[in-house]
Amino acid sequence: MGSSFLFLWDKEFLNQKQIENIKKHKYKSEGASILDPMYQKFWVSLVEHVPYWMAPNVLTLLGLMANFVAFLPVAVACPTFKEEPPAWALLFFALCFFIYQTLDALDGKQARKLGMSSPMGELFDHGIDAVNTVIVSIVYNISLRLGLHPAFNMYSFILTCFNFYLAHWLTYCTGVLHFGYFDITEAQVVIMAQLILTAFAGPNFWGKEVIIVGELRILVIVFGTLACVPSILTRLHVILIQGGSGRAGSTVADSSVLSPVKSIFCCFVFMWLIHHKSEQPNVSEEYALLFYLLFGFYFAKITSILIVSHMCKSELWFWDLTMWGPGIVCLNQYLNFLFPEHLVLTAAVIWCGIDWFVYVTRVLLQLSGALNLPVLTVPTHILEKQKNPVISKLSSSTGETVRSSARMTSTSGSSTSNGKPSLTASRSSNRQKSKKA
Repeated sequence: MGSSFLFLWDKEFLNQKQIENIKKHKYKSEGASILDPMYQKFWVSLVEHVPYWMAPNVLTLLGLMANFVAFLPVAVACPTFKEEPPAWALLFFALCFFIYQTLDALDGKQARKLGMSSPMGELFDHGIDAVNTVIVSIVYNISLRLGLHPAFNMYSFILTCFNFYLAHWLTYCTGVLHFGYFDITEAQVVIMAQLILTAFAGPNFWGKEVIIVGELRILVIVFGTLACVPSILTRLHVILIQGGSGRAGSTVADSSVLSPVKSIFCCFVFMWLIHHKSEQPNVSEEYALLFYLLFGFYFAKITSILIVSHMCKSELWFWDLTMWGPGIVCLNQYLNFLFPEHLVLTAAVIWCGIDWFVYVTRVLLQLSGALNLPVLTVPTHILEKQKNPVISKLSSSTGETVRSSARMTSTSGSSTSNGKPSLTASRSSNRQKSKKA
């Protein structure tokens, strides 16, 4: 299930048993953050204006496209994370980030409105979340110009990815996505505020000297770390001390609760090896954008595998073809740089990007066929209900009940809800899935 093969587009990643398990899967979450009640009122009122022909997954995809379009000018202007990002690009990204946040919260509500909630929607949503986590993390680091401090740049990226992965690691153990008082919504608000502040105050604002830590940008990372510590410790306590919901405290797949650590640990080891062994100019610094895109795709792939393993209650597959990406970069280094390092890094990014895309696409198409549910369109029979005046009248009479139920279940999530770990100091915890309820 875990490894993908680029040359066999028709490869089936899920066997029949896994498909049967995923059909029975129900999204579960618990907890709510401080800003959730206010945002829920906004989202519930907004979803009523979303047309019925708009598929929930289309909303999720539009959110990704908004973030990606806004990401491009920032990335092009700051390939080493040392350059000063244009103020207009930061403001544009903050706006698109808000659009993404809103659409990411509406997809689950739209799915319930249409009666299209499904495990496929949950996978689609969470897989997109993983990529958006990487995009936002890169822009956040660029806005602080952390390329001037490579160690903090890598630390910030690792902390963000680990928080996201840890949230889904805990879900794999307990079967429930947990949210805290300060979670993804709060983290996103802080990030948008920081981007706007940087645009008006200028990127050099974060270079001001402060006591003890030195520069203001380092103080931001310190505060971000402190904000993440409670959620990290809480999740690790549940995983390591309380155990999972399977037999004898195992995961939902009755596997070891420590099994997910191998994949994320391997990712971070590859990062350190490439950074440590690279010749001058160091590829992780002078080609920072390529470097973090490589491990962003790597991270998105192993997280997608973890999410699928949780949903179909199967053991994690550790050896995966996505390892070939950073693996060839390391091999080229230990062959005394047989090929130009930046070219090998570019090839690795392309490999991992295609590998992630093939895996997610093929699994979604498998689920679409198994669930008899289209990925990006609304089934005809649902649209026909809206055209039939009798059925529409009956639907409208129960509409208020549906909306009331959406409010009551705002912390229980939905199959297309929004689960991502924190992005603020690492960009904080994970909770947007609750918003989709």
